[in-house]
Amino acid sequence: MIRCAIIEDQPSAAEVIRYILQKNFPEFKIEGVARDVSEGVALLRKTEPDLVLTDVELPSGTGFDILNVTSDIPY
Repeated sequence: MIRCAIIEDQPSAAEVIRYILQKNFPEFKIEGVARDVSEGVALLRKTEPDLVLTDVELPSGTGFDILNVTSDIPY
């Protein structure tokens, strides 16, 4: 099972990503969806996913900010 986290501020886009992954990659488990930098950091710290799918531009920063803050997590 590949554990995935989705970080996307637009709910419709997050749902499309979730749908595509669940339909085409049954071995992927969606651990959660975050909508901004602070939610993203919390989600990654809580779930320690194998794969992170993040939007670059988020309301409170960027996806790169999240990756920099959580670089100690081996995703």
